[in-house]
Amino acid sequence: MCTDNNPCTRDYCNPDSGCVYKPDNEGQKCDDNNICTKGETCLSGVCTGGDMVCMCATDADCVIFEDGNLCNGILMCDQSRHVCVPDPATVVHCVQPHNLCMQSVCQPATGKCVEHVADNGTICDDFNACTIGDSCVDGQCVGKDACNDGNTCTKDLCNPVNGECIHDSSIMEGISCGNGMTCVSGVCTNVVNAEDVNDIDVMQDIRDLTDINDSEGD
Repeated sequence: MCTDNNPCTRDYCNPDSGCVYKPDNEGQKCDDNNICTKGETCLSGVCTGGDMVCMCATDADCVIFEDGNLCNGILMCDQSRHVCVPDPATVVHCVQPHNLCMQSVCQPATGKCVEHVADNGTICDDFNACTIGDSCVDGQCVGKDACNDGNTCTKDLCNPVNGECIHDSSIMEGISCGNGMTCVSGVCTNVVNAEDVNDIDVMQDIRDLTDINDSEGD
């Protein structure tokens, strides 16, 4: 039995040559079995034409919808909905560097990931418990000293594990803090004999100054 299941041909058997399929039903409505086309007609033995009622029937139909951005992935036809969607296997995902002040960005024209320096001021984390307000500066994450108390007469220390601050004044005891002043118990103080600080106990200078003031008051 000769049949090609084509509504646009007339099928018959020639005893001498076998099956013959001649174009038939020219211009008549037919069905190409594509759910995305409607109104097809027979043309030279082929069911063709009609209106596209879906976004796509095959991946090839999605080519016209490409945006030229290779980072987005190549479009494919989702056969369950007959719409064009990015093929997940072709979408580019850039792996970000460990340095938070460097960023890996996909280039649309090539689909390749390229690293560049993050903008200055971008918030980051230097993973140091002893700093605060970390931000990017020329590709490096920089934070401010969390333990700086602004006192020149204390040595500011920080526990890097928990960020606990220690302000040690003993290290700075007797050290000049400028303008003839000297550090005494963590306070920048005006002593009587500032030039003798390295040789004379500072507290003794203060006691001498107190004695002088008392005698003048008498």
